[in-house]
Amino acid sequence: KNKKMIITLIIILLITFSLINILNKNNETSNNKNDTITINFIGDLILLEDQVKLSKTKLSYDFDYMFKYTKKYFKNDDYTIGIFEGPSDDNQNYSVGNYNDNNEIRINHPGKFINSIKEAGIDLVSTANNHVYDKGYLGEINTIKNLKDRGLNFIGTGTEENPQRKIVNIDNKKVGLLAYTFFSNFGNDTDNKDLVKFLCDPNSDKFNEVKESIKADFEYLNKENVDLIIVLPHYGTEFNFDFNSYQEKWNSVFEEFGANIILGDHSHVIGPIKYYNDTLAISSPGNYVNSYNGQDSDLSNIIEIVINKDDNKIKEVNVIPMLAIKEDKGFLPISLYDLSKKDKDNERVKQTLSIFGSVMFNNENIELKEKYNVEKVERNIRPLELQEQDKESKIYKLIDNSNKVCFIGDSITEGTMNNYHPWYEPLMENFNKDIDNISKGSYTTTNIIEDFKDNIEDSNCDLTFINIGTNDIRYSKTNEKEYIKNIKQIISYIDKDSNIVLISPWETYSNDKIIGDYILEKKDLYGRYNKELIKISEKSDRIYYINPIRYIKSYIMIDGEEKYLLDGVHPNEDIGIKLYSYGVLRGSRY
Repeated sequence: KNKKMIITLIIILLITFSLINILNKNNETSNNKNDTITINFIGDLILLEDQVKLSKTKLSYDFDYMFKYTKKYFKNDDYTIGIFEGPSDDNQNYSVGNYNDNNEIRINHPGKFINSIKEAGIDLVSTANNHVYDKGYLGEINTIKNLKDRGLNFIGTGTEENPQRKIVNIDNKKVGLLAYTFFSNFGNDTDNKDLVKFLCDPNSDKFNEVKESIKADFEYLNKENVDLIIVLPHYGTEFNFDFNSYQEKWNSVFEEFGANIILGDHSHVIGPIKYYNDTLAISSPGNYVNSYNGQDSDLSNIIEIVINKDDNKIKEVNVIPMLAIKEDKGFLPISLYDLSKKDKDNERVKQTLSIFGSVMFNNENIELKEKYNVEKVERNIRPLELQEQDKESKIYKLIDNSNKVCFIGDSITEGTMNNYHPWYEPLMENFNKDIDNISKGSYTTTNIIEDFKDNIEDSNCDLTFINIGTNDIRYSKTNEKEYIKNIKQIISYIDKDSNIVLISPWETYSNDKIIGDYILEKKDLYGRYNKELIKISEKSDRIYYINPIRYIKSYIMIDGEEKYLLDGVHPNEDIGIKLYSYGVLRGSRY
């Protein structure tokens, strides 16, 4: 009998201790939750023609399915922000065009889409974007009414004073929001200023005027004693995975004026996360979803930002990679992690995970998991230490006399393999110039022509560096005639008043696995390419040729590849890109 009583007492004590532990853990979680606020950011909520048609029912439209796999994230955070890209006027025809059907795209969302967005747990959308006037001024007026009538909070457009400003309460925190767009497809930055506010090109004569106007928006929020300022700029280059010089300039302005968080979008593909001192900047989360999934636009991100309540500082940033899939009713996003085991083995899923890893973490071989933490990375590239003779070089003088400089190239120029540090960064740190980086990893001259013609034509640079050709040799063994034909085609896209520097294609070294057994053939092609590049430069007084390879090799031969290179191809951070920068600057001496 005593034994039974002792056993019973022990069981009671064990149960009691277990309950106490559970309660303590719950309190701990609750306290942690009370100590922070979580804001989710998703990309473009945009309905192309096919998506609208797929979502039509017998009597109306149904878009609830689009949030089937994602609303769990929106319901569990404190606030979710999205981009409502395009008008919603039920009195006009809905969206036409699908990017790839040669039709002029004009977006118009059925009002039911607003209901589905709100029901999914999205708290606020920005309406400042390049499709704002797709259905004219009246179309946007009706959009505003539609959003208000259906109870979805928004910022970016409005007939009341300063519609780009808004203050919201997020778990007892006073958060100021600002929204701008860089452009309108069917309007311009002088039309209808009461409805939407435009940024402008940093090289525009109106830049200082626009900058002062935006400064006034920040001053307004600061007078209201907000705890945080979030900027929602619609800007960037379509289908480009990185910040361009336009974004970099405006991000610096927003940081200067006191932005805590910059939630950018427009590119329709995912982009990196970067800090400007303590200001967090998102390049783009990609599309939330739409029916055009080309150019890697089927991959998107949900960005989760956790903020400490006590000091209003960012505690952590997490990213959830999503993939657009097609089910019976239409296209919808799902977390890569939530895909079935069969789907996870799909080649496209493996490819998108590799793209995600490369863009977000400079590592294309990441393991699949639901959520990835993005640590703050300090960018601390120091300028080159220049000698007086460096300042007398042709390259130095060309850069010094330019306002905007463009760089056309592959991954060494893009910087994706090296924490987004392109080869020219140490060199350009010596100058205060606008920069446009028109490059992509693994690209050949043919790829540049196919994908970046418009970017080059619109760049308006005073000086353009072209260093493309390494992958023409590595991947396709392009003969010199085809290579030079492509280089001339690229030159034809560049402004006629721009100076051009043709840089010898980067050489690769012993660890380059792609070259394989055709090392002698590779060297022969390098020589042929360079002879043709020299001929082009000799026929024009605005085109220059630089071969940095001799300078770079002289150091690699003495110190070894490992000191300067990551993998036989890409220069490493700081010391490697510094060597390449010196090579280009001093290549003019040889």
